[in-house]
Amino acid sequence: MSQIAFWGSARGQAGTTGNLIALATIAGLEYMTKNLIAHTNGMWSTIETAYVKQRVQQDQHLLDMTNTGIDALTRLARSNLLTADNMKDYTLPILKERLDLLVGPHNEQEAFDENMIKVMPMIMAHAKQHYDHIWIDVNSETSNLLTQQVMQAADLIVVNLNQNIQVLDRFFSKEHWPAALDQVPYIIVLGQYDRHSKYTVNNIARRFKVKQPIYTVPHCAEFLDAWNDQQVLDFFVRNRNVKKGHPNYFFISEVQRFARGTLSRLGVDIDLLSEGRG
Repeated sequence: MSQIAFWGSARGQAGTTGNLIALATIAGLEYMTKNLIAHTNGMWSTIETAYVKQRVQQDQHLLDMTNTGIDALTRLARSNLLTADNMKDYTLPILKERLDLLVGPHNEQEAFDENMIKVMPMIMAHAKQHYDHIWIDVNSETSNLLTQQVMQAADLIVVNLNQNIQVLDRFFSKEHWPAALDQVPYIIVLGQYDRHSKYTVNNIARRFKVKQPIYTVPHCAEFLDAWNDQQVLDFFVRNRNVKKGHPNYFFISEVQRFARGTLSRLGVDIDLLSEGRG
């Protein structure tokens, strides 16, 4: 029943899309929740490339834009034919009953934004009736009207930063600060995190007097390779139970901590809904 906007203050630098993919995939695998991934980017986002290849091989018609994706939902919404019951039919299943993907449009950004501002509230209202969590990757431009709309309507905003001190300075000084953050609860995550950097989580929190937890999604070459190979789900299935000493342990454990913290902030009883890792 929650809408979560993923916003990054520095386009292409904070790993916003990868952070969303990692969290939503872990949430689908480890918690008994229904999750939908969406984005507000015109044309295809790199979100699709994380999952689509393996699914297309099984069902070629899934990517027919007349039958699935945001374009199909937009037409239904405009015709007052969209319902909570039928919207799932137009999404791409990634993990059965746990994780679906709302494929993006084949429109340029400006045309997409203009269309979506009118119908996005209706689509999200129906989606909230079917899914527990809707994870939405939004444009980093705070002047973008669709970004503003989605963030204002969110139940939680995930602010994606990195270890670049200029990026951090602009955000914490509120030089680059979306107005929605004054009204909507938010959490902070550092993408492409390097624990060997001088600017660790603790040092950043101390320098900017951050009281709330700061989460991380560490840099992980194997995760990025899996993304390039359209095998993100397989990567998390293989690695989510790795033990200390494994090369991917720090990445996985931090993503799991990020997921627990985010879901807890949304009011989810994570102990009740956890699938366990056995």
